[in-house]
Amino acid sequence: MEDILLDYESPRLASKFSRWLACFIDYLIYTLIVRGIVYFNHHHTIKSFGIDRELFTWIYAISIVAIPWFVILPAYETFNKGQTIGKAIFGIKVLNDDGSKLDLASSFVRHLFDIIDFLPFGGLVGLATAAGSKNAQRVGDRVAGTMVVEARG
Repeated sequence: MEDILLDYESPRLASKFSRWLACFIDYLIYTLIVRGIVYFNHHHTIKSFGIDRELFTWIYAISIVAIPWFVILPAYETFNKGQTIGKAIFGIKVLNDDGSKLDLASSFVRHLFDIIDFLPFGGLVGLATAAGSKNAQRVGDRVAGTMVVEARG
């Protein structure tokens, strides 16, 4: 009976491989969406505003790439019970370290560190960090106080 109670209280950590695949799917979906937006809007927008091309490129990059990643993704993950599309496919989700439901601030903080965890070297930094952590936490999870676990029911 005690084992059942302990299993219920502490969720099972998600495998590093399923986390990596979920992240890969999320990045692929996000990249396709951003590329579609850029493809259909970029040239028309530059002609419409008539502003310096280099300045516009930076403004455009921040608004089309960074803002959705750091606003829409954390919001989606938070309001979808700790799951992105990739995490839902692999049956995993994000919780706060104490086992409580993921909140928007924690999701935002963990995604700020995606640049460190995933972008260089295809996620190897995040995998290495998670491998050396008790709760398999990457840098973003450690700073945000979150963990990725198997989703139940």
